[in-house]
Amino acid sequence: MSDLLSATTTPAPGAAATGLGRALAAVRAGDDDHRQRARAARDRAATHDDASWIALLDDDQLATHAARAAEAGPQAPLAGLTFAIKDNIDLAGTATTAACPSFAFLPERSATVVEQLVAAGAVPIGKTNLDQFATGLVGTRSPHGGPRSVADPSRISGGSSSGSAVAVARGDVDFALGTDTAGSGRVPAGFNGIVGLKPTRGRLSTAGVLPACASLDCVSLFTRDVDGAATVLDALTRATPADRPDGLGDPRDPWSRARPGGLAPAARRLAGPGDGPRPARPWRIGLAADALDADGDDQTRAAWRDAIDHAGAVGDVVAVDLGPFLEAARLLYEGPFVAERYAAVGPFLEGDPADADPVVRAIVLGGRDAPAHALFAALDRLQALRAAATEALAGIDALLVPTAPIHPTVAQVAADPVGVNSRLGRFTNGVNLLDLCGLALPGPARPDGVPFGVTLLAPAWHDELLLELGAHWERSLAEAAGDGRSPTAEPRLEVVVAGAHMAGLPANPQLLARGGRFERLTRTAAGHALRLLATPLGPRPGLLRPVGASVAATGSGQVEVEVWSIPASELGALSTVVPEGLALGAVRLLDGSAPLGFVAAATGPYDPAELLPGGWREHVATG
Repeated sequence: MSDLLSATTTPAPGAAATGLGRALAAVRAGDDDHRQRARAARDRAATHDDASWIALLDDDQLATHAARAAEAGPQAPLAGLTFAIKDNIDLAGTATTAACPSFAFLPERSATVVEQLVAAGAVPIGKTNLDQFATGLVGTRSPHGGPRSVADPSRISGGSSSGSAVAVARGDVDFALGTDTAGSGRVPAGFNGIVGLKPTRGRLSTAGVLPACASLDCVSLFTRDVDGAATVLDALTRATPADRPDGLGDPRDPWSRARPGGLAPAARRLAGPGDGPRPARPWRIGLAADALDADGDDQTRAAWRDAIDHAGAVGDVVAVDLGPFLEAARLLYEGPFVAERYAAVGPFLEGDPADADPVVRAIVLGGRDAPAHALFAALDRLQALRAAATEALAGIDALLVPTAPIHPTVAQVAADPVGVNSRLGRFTNGVNLLDLCGLALPGPARPDGVPFGVTLLAPAWHDELLLELGAHWERSLAEAAGDGRSPTAEPRLEVVVAGAHMAGLPANPQLLARGGRFERLTRTAAGHALRLLATPLGPRPGLLRPVGASVAATGSGQVEVEVWSIPASELGALSTVVPEGLALGAVRLLDGSAPLGFVAAATGPYDPAELLPGGWREHVATG
């Protein structure tokens, strides 16, 4: 198996990478272990002297965390994956500094999200740099220095989650945690050619996260592709109680919230009247073609034009007025909401510590004297803007915007630190105020080759929908670039497996014997589920596919699957080992493709009690 799965090459920025899925499959197949992968990641990170890391764990600390992660078993959702933690998020036994050494404290307990990731099998390797106290979108406001974009060292990495984004883009870790109050999980993703997911506010716990603006803060995820973001989000979602009677997702976090009752987890509506099978309607993508006319440059405007063209290839484009979104963005720093930053760390900065960044200190202390009447006036205006934004989003699946209007150099930020930072938040600052979720994606590169990012926005609790649309965007962009997903000279067919044929499980040798090659770990489109079937070979999972407007009522309906390829001539031989109760049929994947896969045949009535919401690996691991 090692020849098939152990390659861990670092993808170029913007490439449709499969690093997280390949690493996870390798661990599950027994080719790698938690401690080995964690030490290798830590040692890779230690070779860089670019201010991206604040602290790396030593051998004893790594061994402790790896042992805890290993308790979840090799079939765990994130078994053996390595991750970085932005240094405003607690890791037990490691100082939390928020990039201000004089503020540092030693937490006895990790943040809830860190605990959940370790319980799912992932291993932390260290703490990453950030704009001090998570105040900034530039990534340069730190006494440790400012990481640079992996694509161009003369340009900023973006902030405040600068180190986490660079660590993922460079291949130090499989994924990373950031935070996102005003765009900190999206701007660094755009500037480094990776994926940044800002989930619905309150969906992921912020317990153990140093507040910036407690009512708006989100934990964000950085991965190299959309599949990776979907995998990590699903692991965290399944670790969070969904039906607490008090409405909280995490009792440690008063801002945490559960999905409202009756709101399904993001399956797209199917078009057309009547009953019976029918194709899904095209994606409807809202955008403003003139988004960069008021603030942008020749390079970003050219990339945005290409992004608009690409949106037309992915779905139907709908014109949207960005006015309410841009006005909400201005409210965040030009209005009284900055007072919440003062509430978080203002008293500490009043003491004028020597290692406080002067720009950060000025911004935070600027919120000290905001009058209460101004806050209520701003809240009243925000409510009107939310209504206008809701109306604008009603007829579309998602709104597409540039992640940032410019990608400045380090020198440009040094010359105008506040002005440049303000420009970077044009399309990001209002998202949490408007209660939207967001997915930052690589877009078409600028003419000079520097990454250009775009962001998809949708109402709260539409995270899975964004991931599905984002995967369509990513696959289409990769095919246009010809990065290796296009057909090769050797005729091979892709096969989707969700059960015993997965890497390291008993039937996997049937694929290997027929020239099987692991391609990627991914998820199905929304609406799928696994059903336990009785076959002559014993219990087996059958993949249920949505028909017409039906949606399987389990989890997100985005089931984890592996995609393998076999020589086309071997398909007939493979079909002979499909047990009674299963069949080969088209399976719609997250990215919109529909290769053949092992699916449930029509053997009996649908029984919800037979569903396997955690997937086949979890079923096998738990007995």
